[in-house]
Amino acid sequence: AQVMAGPYRSSDVSSEAKWVVHADLAQLRGTQVGGHLLEKMRSEVAQNKFAAFQAVFNFDPRKDLDGLTLYGYGKTKQKDGVLVAKGRFDGERLVTLVKANKTYESHRLGGLDVHSWVDEKEAGRAVVRGRDPKRSYGCVYANGIILISDSIDNVGKAIEVLAGRSASLQQENSLGLQPMSGGFLTAMAMTSQMKNVDPKSAILKRANSLSLSLGEQGGLMSGTLVLDAHDARAVTNLKKIVDGMIGLALLNEETKPAAAKLAEAATVQLTGTRLQITLAGSVEDMIKCAAKKMAEKSGTPTSP
Repeated sequence: AQVMAGPYRSSDVSSEAKWVVHADLAQLRGTQVGGHLLEKMRSEVAQNKFAAFQAVFNFDPRKDLDGLTLYGYGKTKQKDGVLVAKGRFDGERLVTLVKANKTYESHRLGGLDVHSWVDEKEAGRAVVRGRDPKRSYGCVYANGIILISDSIDNVGKAIEVLAGRSASLQQENSLGLQPMSGGFLTAMAMTSQMKNVDPKSAILKRANSLSLSLGEQGGLMSGTLVLDAHDARAVTNLKKIVDGMIGLALLNEETKPAAAKLAEAATVQLTGTRLQITLAGSVEDMIKCAAKKMAEKSGTPTSP
């Protein structure tokens, strides 16, 4: 059956996942931020590129992608994640194209064909560096769902989860990974269970898990970050670090007014071992600020 869903679904994610990032592209397209991004993609150069892309793949990512869920197991920096993409794809066209790759290989997992290939650019870089090229693995799970990973094992696990033959976060969530609803971007991580967390990060060292949500409503962009600390002492230290970051942003109001404005509107709430930081600001102001920064990088003058 055709699957068209943008919101995060815990049933799509393995119960063994240590981190999850989800983008609700269907919701994003209906926001002011999404409208601004789409407008940027309507330039003549962008239109030509998307037209060429659509001619090859028979879908336009600007309107045909509804949701992207990326999750992993926190074991290594490479070959850890699997992408679950939902939208309106031409599965047959995609399979035909990947079969044309001279490095193509086929595998059978969970009753489905898993396709494997090496990107030509990746193959060239690998030769220069004297190493084996990185292979990619993909599977059309159903009409509207595609799985992609650098690990064939992760694709196989994802198939089992979607088929209901392996536990998902919806069924078994002993780690307590909880997404924050309502945003077009959500992320969560059990940082204490991840091996590749930066040991120098003052915040992540003290956090057991974190959840992030970004959304837009009534012309305001809002972001909420929830940090669950190991204990009362850790969460108290976390609050001191966050308060210090906010104070520093306020002190630099003259040089970084946008950051200071966000810091001024920030709210910090401490409950038990949980610290919640909420930021909100005008979407229009953020778009203008982003445009100004882009112009400064390119050397293009902007109107006041």
